[in-house]
Amino acid sequence: MIYFATRRACKFRGVTIPLRRRPKSIPKQATLRITQDMGENGACGVFSSDSRDLVSLCWDEDGNSDWEIWFDKKGERRLELERHWGQGAVTYRCPYRNGLPHGLVQQWDKDGVLLLETRFENGTGADLWWADGFSEHHPLVDGRLHGADQWWADSKTVYEETA
Repeated sequence: MIYFATRRACKFRGVTIPLRRRPKSIPKQATLRITQDMGENGACGVFSSDSRDLVSLCWDEDGNSDWEIWFDKKGERRLELERHWGQGAVTYRCPYRNGLPHGLVQQWDKDGVLLLETRFENGTGADLWWADGFSEHHPLVDGRLHGADQWWADSKTVYEETA
């Protein structure tokens, strides 16, 4: 389903949703396809132009960008800017090369303090997450889960593990 979208807003269910952080690099003629309707909590969609996906993004109920996944001309992930804090400050950045995580992955708190860094090489590395302390560990090899996913309760105790 295609919805009308301008550079600063999209019309969804007859309501104009402001996209306060809509990336300026999205062409004016790009169309928005809603992929997930989260009701009052926002939505996710894919902006496309000339039959090519440009960026997949989600935004909150206020129209702030929550996360973005950019695609290259082959349709592979190029750069993921995931999790923006409210007014647009980036909380998580993961670069991609050839569709796989590659390079330095970083996460910041709401004040811009760096919480963690981890490195990926061609999709191989540890996907880590910090939420009030170390909270998730997902080992990847060639972009796929390899080993046990772990969720931590208090940075010291694993409360869930899946293989």
